[in-house]
Amino acid sequence: MACELPHVLVTGAGSGFGAATVAAAQEAGFHVIAGLYDPRNGRDAIGSSNPTELSLDVTDKAQITAMASRIRQHVGEAGLDALVNVAAIDTPAPLELVPIDRLRRIFEVNTVGQLAVTQALLPLLRRARGRIVFLGPSDDTGAVPFVGPLASSKAATTTLAETLRIELEPWDISVIVVEPGRNNTRAREITADRVARALSRWSARGRELYEAAFEDVMGAFIKQEERGEETEVVAETIMLALTSHRPRARYSSGAGANMLAALADVPQGWQDAAKRKLQLPKPRTKPHEH
Repeated sequence: MACELPHVLVTGAGSGFGAATVAAAQEAGFHVIAGLYDPRNGRDAIGSSNPTELSLDVTDKAQITAMASRIRQHVGEAGLDALVNVAAIDTPAPLELVPIDRLRRIFEVNTVGQLAVTQALLPLLRRARGRIVFLGPSDDTGAVPFVGPLASSKAATTTLAETLRIELEPWDISVIVVEPGRNNTRAREITADRVARALSRWSARGRELYEAAFEDVMGAFIKQEERGEETEVVAETIMLALTSHRPRARYSSGAGANMLAALADVPQGWQDAAKRKLQLPKPRTKPHEH
């Protein structure tokens, strides 16, 4: 027998925005289905809130099929009321040095995997006239140094979401993009570890070209994150998107996101000049000959 509460699946529920969304959705009266990449570690993040848990690697076709089948059995004829696509990964690096296999993996998780989960659940979402939320990029100006892999995958996901919104409108399925600002995901140690691992993989020439600037920029990002708003702020915005009578197509979450969105209207030359203040090498520096 299906639960009478509205149902929402949250992917990437084991940390950060996903874990905060699980808690906020339960408080808002949803029955939460938590998609966990690693259930052993994910349970620590969602604590004792006791949602329905699923193992879910959004790049694994078999797991996606099993997830959709289990949710179908759980929700019955009522269908699925909401899907929140949170699962994402990142590898900060200059685009010149990012391993192409890693870039493919980032797009597989952040973009292709999110669409794969959405496709699998659309029959259930159509029954309930449900809502789909995607997390967009936190920087509307896009081209911030060394976060190109994450920003480009999120930009692609936003384009998919905007297309889905138009395509699914005949069935009253709302598709919403939530754009976070600078948020404290309590991932300082994880970010610092990613920076160290990235540097360890670079060639001597790569380190010569980028190491100082990369450490400065990533150090600044870590400090901004520590001063950022809590992940609960984004979770509250997601709940607004799921519960509003007439949800908007996009929500900026927090003052930081509003400021970054405003920068999109600044002339491109000014944007580039501002970004160059992030301790990047000087323009047109003569390259070393080898």
